[in-house]
Order: sequence, then C-alpha cells, then structure tokens
Amino acid sequence: MYDDIAFKLSITNQQYVGLNKTLRSLNNVITREYQNTGIITIQTTYQDCFFSLSPKYLTVAAKLPKVLYGTNQMNFTLRESKLAILKLQEILCINILGARVSRVDLAYNLVMDQPVGNYFKFLCNKDGMKRWTASNESLYFKSKNGTELNFYNKTAHLKDTGQEILAENVDANLLRYEYRIKSGIAKIVGYPIVTVADLIDDKFYKLMRQLWYDAYKTIDKLSHTPAATRIRTVPELRNYLMLDSIDRSGAPATYDLIESLSFQVSPRVKFNMRKMLKTLISNKVINDANDAVAELDTKMLNVFQYAA
Repeated sequence: MYDDIAFKLSITNQQYVGLNKTLRSLNNVITREYQNTGIITIQTTYQDCFFSLSPKYLTVAAKLPKVLYGTNQMNFTLRESKLAILKLQEILCINILGARVSRVDLAYNLVMDQPVGNYFKFLCNKDGMKRWTASNESLYFKSKNGTELNFYNKTAHLKDTGQEILAENVDANLLRYEYRIKSGIAKIVGYPIVTVADLIDDKFYKLMRQLWYDAYKTIDKLSHTPAATRIRTVPELRNYLMLDSIDRSGAPATYDLIESLSFQVSPRVKFNMRKMLKTLISNKVINDANDAVAELDTKMLNVFQYAA
C-alpha cells in the first residue's frame, strides 16, 4: 500500500563524510548552494530515489515499490515495504529507521468491470477538498492542508510515461486510488513525530490503511437520477432543476456550476445550494449508478479488510 515516502535524517560529521562518498559512487551528483545561507548540498537520483545531503541532514524521497521492483503497478504489502526500507539502508550504508517522515502516499490498484473513467462521475464531492479532473483518466480531490485523493487509469498512465506494462495489466481496467499526505502527517495520525520505523510497524500500518479507506468512504457519491414528477411547489421545482442538471451534466459539473457563481451571490447562498445538492444526492437511488458505486464500494472495503 505504501508508494512515495519522504524523510529527513539528522547526521553527524562522520556520517556526512561517509554519505558523501556513498552518494558520489551511486550516480553523477550536482552541487547546490542555497542563497543567503551558505549551505551547500549534493543531490543525486538513483533507482527512482532522490537524495539530498547537507552537512547536517540527509533528505530522501523514494517510491518504495520501485526501490524493490522497478515499478509500482502491483499492489505493495507491508512485508515488501520492510524489504524496500532494508534495501534503502543497504544503498545508503546507514540506519534510516530514526529519520523523520514528512510524506506518505498510500495506493492500491483495483481491477474494475468498466472503463476507469466511467467511475469518476459518481465521485462527486468531499468536504474540505477541491475536486478537479486533469483528464478523462484522472480525478483529484485536493485540500489546503497537504492531503490529496487521486483516482486514475494506471494502465493509461504507464503507456503515457513509456513504462513497461505487466502482462496481466495490459487489457485490465486498472483503477488506482492514492491517498497522499504531503505534509503534517504527525498531526493527522496523532503522533509526536512519525519515523521510518513507524512506517513498518504493524499498528501504524493498520492506522494508515484505515485513513486510506476513510478518505474514500467520506466522498459523496452520486446514486440517483431525476424521475418524472408533477411539480407543485417552488422547492419541488428547485429540486427538479438541480436533479435535471445532475442527469444531464453530472453532479461534479453541477457542483462546479454552483462554485463558479458570480460575486453577486453570497457565500452563504452558495453554501446552502451545495448543501441542498448534497441532500438530493444522498436521498435518491437508481440502478445504473448503484451498480458502479456498489462495485467500487465493495472492492474498496475488501482492500481495507484483507490487504496485507
């Protein structure tokens, strides 16, 4: 389930000398001097890892599945995460378990019954996050506190980036869901600090898997379409027009339309309209949306319950 991680390790003068020698043996390095500080770092990439070394700190950004296998298109277990951490230690010739973690991405690939893009229109809104689509193959929810949810077509991404695709994934509808914590991880999990050693602790891993699932579970999902009805009141007309907009354009587009209202509309009015739309989404049911939502819900729950 782990994908990208980033961490920072305090080092001694002796460790700096050893790491300087190690990094220079891995790859061509560049030297960078930070303005106004006089701090000089050496930086290099190796096996999809980025290493930055200053006299006091080693900073690492790594994609753990690629450290171990050279690709991240398979689902990654806790056991494999431990092996990847060990391999990083062997590369660096230093113990990194005490390093302070600043970023963790959790990811899983799900084989779906329908083309991946079909599911995006049912993932409508998440409180505290801005929804946007980068393409027909990718959907993001972003917050201001450094967390992201990303749903995308993994096979299409591999093709676009020229990566080799495993045989079992070539014709699969491979939906990848990533929960990215880019900052503030200790506050999110309620730890004083989070270290690399925590990442490979069973209890912590279960907590991260819970966060991954809860982030998905709290997305508002479309599960209805407007039905023909006799309109008798203004609220009924208002609801029908909203439902008709959802039916024609999708709930995300209707949310975006409300969000894009001109400055003459007060924030309170926009808030009430979003609340009304959310209520409509929650209270109606039809088969076509239900099938897709139920499939995705079931597969997400299975991952949460049984993923190693």
